[in-house]
Amino acid sequence: MPNVVLLSWTFFNSATLYSYEMFPEFNVQKLVYQAYLTLFPYKLGNLKGHPIRTVPDNSEPHTIVRKTLNGSISIDGPVWQFMIEFAKHINATLQLPIELHPERSFKLVQILDLVRNQTVDIAASLRPYSVNVQRSSTHIYGSPMMVGNWCMMLPTERVIGSHEALTRLMKSPWTWLILLLFYSVHRILAQKTRLRSSLIHLIKLLINLALICFLQAQLSAYFIGPQKVNHISNMQQIEESGLKIRGMRGEFMEYPIDMRSRYASSFLLHDIFFELAQYRNSFNTSYGYTVTSVKWQLYKEAQRHFRRPLFRYSEEICVQKLSLFSLIQQSNCIYCYRSTIFILRMHEAGLIRMWYRRSYYVMVTAGRFPIGDLSTVHRAQPIRWTEWQYVVLLHGVGLLFSVVVFVIELTVHYANVCLNNL
Repeated sequence: MPNVVLLSWTFFNSATLYSYEMFPEFNVQKLVYQAYLTLFPYKLGNLKGHPIRTVPDNSEPHTIVRKTLNGSISIDGPVWQFMIEFAKHINATLQLPIELHPERSFKLVQILDLVRNQTVDIAASLRPYSVNVQRSSTHIYGSPMMVGNWCMMLPTERVIGSHEALTRLMKSPWTWLILLLFYSVHRILAQKTRLRSSLIHLIKLLINLALICFLQAQLSAYFIGPQKVNHISNMQQIEESGLKIRGMRGEFMEYPIDMRSRYASSFLLHDIFFELAQYRNSFNTSYGYTVTSVKWQLYKEAQRHFRRPLFRYSEEICVQKLSLFSLIQQSNCIYCYRSTIFILRMHEAGLIRMWYRRSYYVMVTAGRFPIGDLSTVHRAQPIRWTEWQYVVLLHGVGLLFSVVVFVIELTVHYANVCLNNL
């Protein structure tokens, strides 16, 4: 309660009342009632340097704790930048009640304990809204600072080889249907050649040209936009492909029950956040990763420097859709209303989005993120002998098919001649 007024029994005679100031220190004030006196002034607009106890969770890129060259601790990141600007907005200061370590990150349970025992007023930790945690009466989530999803970061599908491309082409029923159509038209026109019409011969040439164009279009499509392996769109396909998803063990119980029970073998879980971040930040395409859409902006920004993206964000496979990401703060926190208004103003100005886009360059400066093109460069190579063998095999199959058709036609022709001579 920032505003309390206490009246004495002799108030109507002495006009004396008592109030107090919370900031910067608690101080009881004795006032004399006047007509111009504001009994309940708004005190949360200026905290007069009062400290706000907070702690960064060192969860990249939200907050980045690192040690500088002179041995001091430096804190960066969009969430920490928000805390700094919020403290300036209400004329407060930030106080760290515990010692920070650059190699240590705080789990959600640890952050909640710090809030529960009133060590921290507002934690510089952006977490997705959880119904189970919200029911507790000792701490609450603040107003949503970001809105997004919690989905899978999957490697982009590899480009299939020429052998696989030709196999797909030959397995396609449309290919055989078009070839059958061309052959049928060719046979019909061949039987009408006795008409000796120039139009019939022209149509035959046009059919041959269409067949050549069809094959040329297929080859051009392969070189211009190479085909890729099947697009992964559900957990069943992840399990069948053998791809493993890396995530945090402490977050596994927040996954959907169907995902935990049926596809538990598809996950590799870590107890330490920096072990997971090492795989994810190095763009190791041997695995997939669980990541929120807020953090995905970091990897999306990094891949702008690549010739081709190594990962894509799959919104088809999600741990939680439409998540509200909020700061964790004390129950009935006196800064709740001011922080809500400040969040809205920062979004209107576009500063939060800008801070998150800059987080990539902050992490590069801090040495937490690689810089440069990590994608594999595809170089032109001569055709391998194995590919020539496949071409020769297809040519041989085509010749064998032609010979079989030729023998059948000859058999049918001479059988008709023998029957006519009987």
